[in-house]
Amino acid sequence: MSRTRFFQYTLFIVLLSSCNSNRWDVDVSAVNLSLDAHRFDHDVLEICSKNQPTAYQKVFQSYGEFADTYFTFILQLGETADSATLATFCDIMHTDSLLIKTQQAIDAVHDNETDHYRSQLEDAFRHYRFHFPEERSPELIFMNGWFNYAVVPSDSVLAIGLEFFLGPDHPITQLLPPENFPRYFRAKMRPDYVVTDAMRGWIMVKHQGLMQQGKFINELIWYGKMMVVLDACMPEVADSLKIGYSANELAWCKESETSIWKEMARQDVMFQSNQIENNKWFADGPFTRVGNVPQDSPSRLGLWMGWQIVRDYMNKNPEVTLQQLLEESNSQHILKYYDPRD
Repeated sequence: MSRTRFFQYTLFIVLLSSCNSNRWDVDVSAVNLSLDAHRFDHDVLEICSKNQPTAYQKVFQSYGEFADTYFTFILQLGETADSATLATFCDIMHTDSLLIKTQQAIDAVHDNETDHYRSQLEDAFRHYRFHFPEERSPELIFMNGWFNYAVVPSDSVLAIGLEFFLGPDHPITQLLPPENFPRYFRAKMRPDYVVTDAMRGWIMVKHQGLMQQGKFINELIWYGKMMVVLDACMPEVADSLKIGYSANELAWCKESETSIWKEMARQDVMFQSNQIENNKWFADGPFTRVGNVPQDSPSRLGLWMGWQIVRDYMNKNPEVTLQQLLEESNSQHILKYYDPRD
């Protein structure tokens, strides 16, 4: 082989490897982070079994602000969380047959998996801290939220309602009223969505202050930024899990990207400030109910398209850090790098 051909061959290999590399696949072994995890559902039921007012106080001492959030906001058992509220909770958990069976299902499906969930989320938060070294990580809390909230994120806590992830065909899931839990929603109530749903929810709440209300383009780019942060936190996780699409739905998006873009890129869409119309692109549902988008589409196409747009921007600007991406407030600057044909 001539030296010229050898050089061309070597250059091709280098370019090929750089195209296939994942910029978010970084070494986080030096990131010192340990994620504390708690089974709130187990701890509170243990307190209930003792049936002692003095024992009730241990819940509030151990879980602090989250205990108040759980009883007053998540379960809505009263305006204040006190021993009387906890007594009411214990009475319900001892007498409501559906809630008793739900807790039994949670234990059967998740008891052997919570360490795995914690480990995966710990790795995700290590990646997050790699890019945002000054940020603190939350405590991880597993709960039974009575099918009110799947994920409750805050600066200090990431709470996960395990009952939302029993599986779409689980007998408990099948008992849920279809008017509140339609088929398209139940299809996503899978155990393998626990970690990605939790991390995506935490990221979006953490950075919700960056959302520029008003024009559709700003919401589109914000959602895309959030998904790219999720990419950085979970570089080895499949896209279908990160966005909550089936393999067929993800394939449909990839095949239809140019058509979706043509519908979205119209001036009356991209720069509109009608919040009702904007929400149609990001709302959950059986499909994306907007414009000429067909009914065989998945829901939340705005989330998926924003993701591809911001991915393009980051791929074409490798010097831009994740922090700089979040600080970039000019949505049109990011959008100009997008090409659906790439």
